[in-house]
Amino acid sequence: AISRLNLFSTKNMPLSWLTVCKLVPATSFFLKKKDETFAYGYRGSLLSRLAVAALHMSNNELARKAIDVRRLEHRASMMPMESAAIIRGLLRVGNTTDALTLLNDELSLPLQGTPLDSHENKEKLKHRALSLASIASRHFFEGEPCMAVKSCDMLSAIGPMIRESGLTIDELAMPWTRIIKGATQCESGRRSGSVIPCMPEVELPCNLVYAVLKAMTTFPSDNNDRTYEALSI
Repeated sequence: AISRLNLFSTKNMPLSWLTVCKLVPATSFFLKKKDETFAYGYRGSLLSRLAVAALHMSNNELARKAIDVRRLEHRASMMPMESAAIIRGLLRVGNTTDALTLLNDELSLPLQGTPLDSHENKEKLKHRALSLASIASRHFFEGEPCMAVKSCDMLSAIGPMIRESGLTIDELAMPWTRIIKGATQCESGRRSGSVIPCMPEVELPCNLVYAVLKAMTTFPSDNNDRTYEALSI
């Protein structure tokens, strides 16, 4: 049954509840019983699915096992798309520390001297950017501006590389509008006193939206009306 699962259905790796219920028990068996022929050729992808499914079910122990086995035994076949999906799953359960660790390990910056326009580097840059966007957006909406601003600064740092790689606006599909809305909401909370920065070492701009705009200017131009409408709210 597992061999017939579509492991690469979309870039966001959506999981129906039925798929989760089938996948977790079956793959848990795979983790406990080593069978070299089982899922041969796409074991790493199956483990990434298991990690995401386990996080959906708040089974953090199983997710941790799947992430560790995938990293230790299947590093050569890890795909940036899968790493980004695991990061989003970790963020959903509030595990920012592990999400950042995975980001800097599996979606690290391209090696110096390698062509940024290679398929491998473009995929890593794309999913690193989207993962940082998820971190920024989630933390703005959760009233945690320091981590959100740090993520925006990291986006600003890779913006020039994104441009040099030749990635287009359509390929990136950066959620700038959502990030700006989150920054606007968080800024309102900061001014009212309901949002209190928890990392004093992080220097925040006078308006949190400025951190997002700074990152946006380093990326390929996105003249989206909805984004500019969000700025006027």
